[in-house]
Amino acid sequence: MFLGRKKNPYPYYKLCDCVVLSSDYEGYPVVYLESFILNKPIITTNVSDSEQIEGQGIVVEKDETEIYKAMKDFIENGYQITKQFDAKEYKKSSYKKKKKSIYTYRRAQVNTLVKQMKKAVKSVDPNVTYGISPAGNIDNLTSKYSYYVDIYKWLNSTEYVDYICPQVYWGFKHPTAKFNKVTDRWIKAAKSKKVKLYIGIAVYRAGHNVGQNRAERKEWKRDTKVLKKQVQYARKKHVDGFAFFDYQDLKSKTSAKAVNQLKTVLK
Repeated sequence: MFLGRKKNPYPYYKLCDCVVLSSDYEGYPVVYLESFILNKPIITTNVSDSEQIEGQGIVVEKDETEIYKAMKDFIENGYQITKQFDAKEYKKSSYKKKKKSIYTYRRAQVNTLVKQMKKAVKSVDPNVTYGISPAGNIDNLTSKYSYYVDIYKWLNSTEYVDYICPQVYWGFKHPTAKFNKVTDRWIKAAKSKKVKLYIGIAVYRAGHNVGQNRAERKEWKRDTKVLKKQVQYARKKHVDGFAFFDYQDLKSKTSAKAVNQLKTVLK
């Protein structure tokens, strides 16, 4: 079953019997956390942090035959999960006793963590600026199936962060997450101005043939002004600043033309 790109993939996670991650490379695979949270076994190639799935799934080498063998074994024999994310803690909590959902419980835990981290940082040096750079898709952040980020609470209070820097790593031509549309949503969410809003820009995509459709791939590959135009657009909307990911691509030959254009609006 090939469903194409889905704005909210988590209902499909819940329907599946097993999650398969066949990547050659990952930073920190969010798929692991999503699988843990939804209590789904996972088959993953040996990429970054794969040791963390102990009790939750199977790690194989980056080889099609090994992935096939693991999938075949799962179909024939199944997999018994021995480690759960937070079900035991939830069942013992006041949230369960008050018949509040595990989703509500998880959001509260994340909120507590973020608030306490800010307090800890400020206790050492009150002049340090503390912020978070979340994924750029607000719908995913507020989903009941993953992340559990109460982003609207964070943006309308001074208790959680000093700034938010969403990773708006898409072009203007993206089919479902256009840079301008996503940026506009963040600006609207941060309208109280209690928290500074910086926009994360994907320098690492400039000059590369990447994107979700032909139009976006062409934009990143050929439009040397794409980074410049993103900064100009967000400035017109009065965001507080930018973060550029990542440093090595600010110096690379592939992105050099786009970076040179970007520099003309950063001076």
